[in-house]
Amino acid sequence: MENFAGHLEEIFLTVEENFGRREQHLEQHYNDVLQTLSQRYDDRGAALQEEKKSKLESLYRQLLDCGRALDSSKELIESAQEVHRCHDKRLFLKMAMPTIKRIEESAKDDLDLTLSTSLEFNTPLADLSDVKNMMDSINVVPVNKVKVKETHCTVSELLPNAQYELWVTATNTTGISPASEKALYMTGTYFSLLEESSHHCLCFSEDMLTISYGYEDPPISAMAFDDIGFTRCVAVLGDLIPSEGVIIGRWRSMMDEYRVGVAYEDTDRNSPGLRPGTLSFYNVDLKQHLHTFQCNLRNFVHPCFGLDNPGELSIHNGIETPKFTFI
Repeated sequence: MENFAGHLEEIFLTVEENFGRREQHLEQHYNDVLQTLSQRYDDRGAALQEEKKSKLESLYRQLLDCGRALDSSKELIESAQEVHRCHDKRLFLKMAMPTIKRIEESAKDDLDLTLSTSLEFNTPLADLSDVKNMMDSINVVPVNKVKVKETHCTVSELLPNAQYELWVTATNTTGISPASEKALYMTGTYFSLLEESSHHCLCFSEDMLTISYGYEDPPISAMAFDDIGFTRCVAVLGDLIPSEGVIIGRWRSMMDEYRVGVAYEDTDRNSPGLRPGTLSFYNVDLKQHLHTFQCNLRNFVHPCFGLDNPGELSIHNGIETPKFTFI
C-alpha cells in the first residue's frame, strides 16, 4: 500500500508538471494568435485610412472645381451687369460682343455635379484561414509526456467468499490527499479436491484442481470397502464450503460426462445421495440452467464431483458469477 501511495504521489507531481507545460504552451500559442490578429487589424486600419484619404482628396478637387466655376460665373454676371448699366450705345455695343462670347464659351463647359467618389467604404471579406489553422494547431500539438514509474502492490492472504473495501491516499510536500473512492471487492469461493476422499480410479493434477478417469480397470485391492474414499462411485469431494447465506459458493468445472452435487462430511461413500434444499447448476458457455436441487443443508457441505465415464474434470476457482444466473 505504501508503494501504491508513492506511485500516486509521482502521478500527482507529473500532473502538475504536465499542467505547467500545457499552460505555457497554450499561452504561447494564444499570444501568437493575438499578435496575428493585431497585425491583421493594423493592416486593415491602414488600408481604411488610405481609402479615406483618397475619398477626401477626390471630394476636395471636385470642391475646388466647383469654386472656380462659381467664380467664373460670378465674374461673367458682374460683366453683364456692367454692360447693362452702360448708357453709351457705342460703348455698349463695343462691350456687349466680347461679353456674349465669354458667356457662350462658358456655357460650352459641362459642369459635372455628381459626386466623384462613393460615400461607402469597401468591406472585403477577411481571410482568417491562417488564424484558424493556428487555433486548430493548439489542440493537436501533443503535450510532452513523462514516463512515470508504475508501481503495483499485491494484497494477499484474503479470505475466500469475503467482501473487502479498498481505498488509497497520496502523500507529497503539500500533505496527505483525501482518500480515494472506496472500491468494493468480493473474493470468490476457493477450494481444492480432497484426494483422500476420491475413488482409486481417479488421478490428480499437481494443483489438485483436475481429475482424470482412465479406461483401465482399477486393481481388485482398490475395490475394497473404504470409510474415507469412494469405492463404488467414481467421485471425489472438495473442501468444505459454508452453507450460510444466499450464495454459499460458486465455481466452474469442465468435464465430459459427469455428475455433480454436494455431500455432507459423513455421507455414505458407497451410495452418496442428496437431501432436499436449493442448489443450482448452469452451463456457462450456453447460458443454460441445468437443474436446481431442493435440499435443507444442516451445516457445512463438500462439493462432490463424479465421473460416470472415462474423462477429465477441471475446477476453476474465483470466477465472477454470470449475470444470467440472477434472472
